[in-house]
Amino acid sequence: MRPADPVSHEAAPAVRAIAEWGWCGTAAGSQGILASTIGHASASECAFALHAGLQDSSPVDGAASWEGLDALRRRLCGDASTDPPLDIQGTEFQRDIWRSCLEIPAGETKSYAWVAANAGYSGKRHSRAAGAALAANTVLVFVPCHRVVGSNGGLRGYVAGPALKQKLIELEQRQLSWRQR
Repeated sequence: MRPADPVSHEAAPAVRAIAEWGWCGTAAGSQGILASTIGHASASECAFALHAGLQDSSPVDGAASWEGLDALRRRLCGDASTDPPLDIQGTEFQRDIWRSCLEIPAGETKSYAWVAANAGYSGKRHSRAAGAALAANTVLVFVPCHRVVGSNGGLRGYVAGPALKQKLIELEQRQLSWRQR
């Protein structure tokens, strides 16, 4: 059952405030989640970010978007037990980098160089290109680009900002620590 929300309708992305994460949203089609975003100050800002991440030809299914938002909410509340289907579009290089990013275990971080090398690309040029590919990731949290840090371990770019990147990493590390008890 989907909650009442004045910013939603059947063919629109799902948008709602999620506790300390701000306004969050997802847009999904028949094949899976097309876009997700977190940390916005308003519903309209969140909806704008979702639409910016969609391909013009991507039809949005309102019910699937609400299911995706529920999966995002569960993730942000500490339950990453399910992986919803994703329908993300990108170049072959971007998809390779995103798949590599999916191999980083929750609670861990890897460098841009590691992500590129793990995807079969080496060299400084590919590390920088990996950063650009991760910046183009339209499904934040589900493709965990927040787990990618600079070679010195420092937080680098994250479309939702460094504070949310740090918060996501800390959330996953707490969950990992709790599970290991």
